Amino acid sequence: MKNLYGDLKVTQGFYIPGICQIKIAPIEWIQDPVKIDFKTGKVIDEVILIDNKNFYLLEFAPESYLFDEKPKSNRGGSFYEKSIQGDLNNLTPELVAIMETLRNHEVVAILKDKRKRTKLVGTEEAGLVFRYYNKESNKNGGEHTVAIDLTMEAENISPFYEI
Repeated sequence: MKNLYGDLKVTQGFYIPGICQIKIAPIEWIQDPVKIDFKTGKVIDEVILIDNKNFYLLEFAPESYLFDEKPKSNRGGSFYEKSIQGDLNNLTPELVAIMETLRNHEVVAILKDKRKRTKLVGTEEAGLVFRYYNKESNKNGGEHTVAIDLTMEAENISPFYEI
């Protein structure tokens, strides 16, 4: 991304935070390389999937969506640690089969927030690792959570996907 200097100001006006949609697909389904404009940091062309494959929608419990991009560094240099998390409210044999299948792939994700801004996380070269775990307890009369966690490390921040 091109260097740009200026004041950092609080955005004026009405603001609606929150992620409302996450779509994922295995990175090997991406037909053409993802092209990102160096000057703007935005994705140039739509991400097209091969052989009529489609993105899958992750429908998490409403208050559980979380997306983090934390800058970090080590001896290898600077990078961003990216994480997408959310909870499902029930575990079924069908969900286990789908999640076990996704665990064998790195995935690319398209996140949309309530202001209809969209970001692309991952590319055909490196994607998010899909993990999940099941948690059941007797706390509060019995709780059951299926937590989904997608993580990766990347050199650059996730670009906006305004296609």
